[in-house]
Amino acid sequence: MYTISIFHFVRFESTHDCFYWIFTGLLLLIAGSIQGQNYVKSVGPASGSHRLKVQHFTNGDIVIGDSDLSGLSNGTGRIKLSRLDHCGRTLWTQSYFREDTYLELVDIEVNAENEIFLFGSAFQGFAELLFLMKVGSDGNLLNFQIYETETVDRFTYSIDLQGSRIMVYGLLLDFSTLKEGFVAIFNDNLQFQWARKFSPFESNGEAIFTRDGGIIGWSNGYHYRLSSEGDVIWAGKLLDNSANPIPRAGPVEVTGGYLFEAHKNGESQIYQVNDQGEISWTSRRFSSSPCIPVFAEENGQIVLWYTQDGSTSHELSRIVISSSGEFLEQSTLNLGIGFEAEELSVSHELSRTALVSNSVIVKKKKTDVDDFLMQWEPAISSTCFEIQDYTDAQVGNALTMVPIDTPSFTTTMTAIQISQTSIESNTLFQGEDLCEGQPPQETISIDTFLACEGTWEIMLPRMDLTWDDTTIQGSTRILSKPGTYSASNQDCMNSLLYTYTLAKPDCQCEPFLPTAFSPNGDSQNDVLQMFGNCDLTSLKFTVFDRWGNQIYKGRRTIDQWNGIGENSQQSPPGVYIVHAAFEWADNKGSIQQGSMVQSVLLIR
Repeated sequence: MYTISIFHFVRFESTHDCFYWIFTGLLLLIAGSIQGQNYVKSVGPASGSHRLKVQHFTNGDIVIGDSDLSGLSNGTGRIKLSRLDHCGRTLWTQSYFREDTYLELVDIEVNAENEIFLFGSAFQGFAELLFLMKVGSDGNLLNFQIYETETVDRFTYSIDLQGSRIMVYGLLLDFSTLKEGFVAIFNDNLQFQWARKFSPFESNGEAIFTRDGGIIGWSNGYHYRLSSEGDVIWAGKLLDNSANPIPRAGPVEVTGGYLFEAHKNGESQIYQVNDQGEISWTSRRFSSSPCIPVFAEENGQIVLWYTQDGSTSHELSRIVISSSGEFLEQSTLNLGIGFEAEELSVSHELSRTALVSNSVIVKKKKTDVDDFLMQWEPAISSTCFEIQDYTDAQVGNALTMVPIDTPSFTTTMTAIQISQTSIESNTLFQGEDLCEGQPPQETISIDTFLACEGTWEIMLPRMDLTWDDTTIQGSTRILSKPGTYSASNQDCMNSLLYTYTLAKPDCQCEPFLPTAFSPNGDSQNDVLQMFGNCDLTSLKFTVFDRWGNQIYKGRRTIDQWNGIGENSQQSPPGVYIVHAAFEWADNKGSIQQGSMVQSVLLIR
């Protein structure tokens, strides 16, 4: 399994007139049959505060999501995604933007089909909205939606996936109401399903799907357990015997309940809450910086990644926790560079570690670099990293969960009609090695320009090269879709990467709908489907009989009709009117829309 941790540094003011900074770093643990490479690299020029998030693809590649927070001042904020392989080579980098909207990334997830889902805030003038974005494993934009809530303000916190369901979590704020939390459910085509709001709530938090389909989350000291329909099962507030500790990490579901971490006065504790909302156990206290930590499950064990205040720099640390809250291991990972950190985000798959960081605008510690990317695999010897065991744990404070009254109400979100979203392909992830003795890395780039119907047949020039696409097998392939395709030798010690870039002019999508089909079960033309010279990202059929009665309306992302009406009965032979609404991504990655109406003969 892989573990990735990200730290953020974003400047904001507290109610006590103090300034805080969020540094962003990324940590990834990986082990498997393919050996990775240990490295520390600087990453591009500093350009203000960023928010970085990271997740894994099923083959162990990572995707890093980034938004430049400094763009809020001029409304030009963009979302940037980069896909890196196990050697740290950039397979693609894309920027997504809208001319009329500032986009700020908050969270990112990847599903089992390697589709990337992003959640965040969208600002159009004085309007504060939220956005959802769906991107393919190749970086092409599949869907983008902006939603408006019932309140003046809203803040976005986290996203989680479960099957075809998407759950987003955040804060609603209006001039005449208290702060209210919300959970909203969408399908995997980014269509709104339902939402519930509840109070009390504060200005932070995170929520996840539970294994039974429900939801558990927190906001400041408040904890909430919701049913799969959004009803509040229980709610409570965390207290101890002196002052209120502030939760910062979790929840993560384990046997017997859910784990959280809380921080107070430079110390942290881990605690477990059972399914009835009661504290099952609390861990010992340990020193920690204001850095927001994160849990990860590594080889069946729960690990908390966090940072400590060192004499000249922050120190990256980890604790392995038993099922009863005992510390099985406590250690620091010495990177050999100075950094500051204040937020972690972790993704785990195998046992290799990568870390990407953002610089702090005003540094309180000595730092050697601004932004950097790190990857560490323990099985590979390296002078870049050093693990040091230590212990500083003390007897923990007693924590209690006090029940609170938390009513919930239905709320709604309305999709906003938007213009196209643009994509720009960027150069490869820039990075300068900061570790001595790094193995060489060679990249060979080949490109061509073809007409709309042109294809490009490529045979890889070496036997040890394989395509980096997870679905492509063999050394030869025919390319017809514009984009950049890569193949590598999988050897990080003697790294070789070939990139093939196919460009085409702007080509119109020319779909074709057959004039007849025969759903008789003979596997020949049994369904009505659309063909064409472009890859459709959405297709919906609406079918009417000769009298104008609607008999079918598609609900799948890419629709097809098998002749069964909405009454679940076979439609009789005859002529039907079919309305097809479709979307496709043009050569620039922008989503285009089209429709057609045609008569179709159903034959039985």
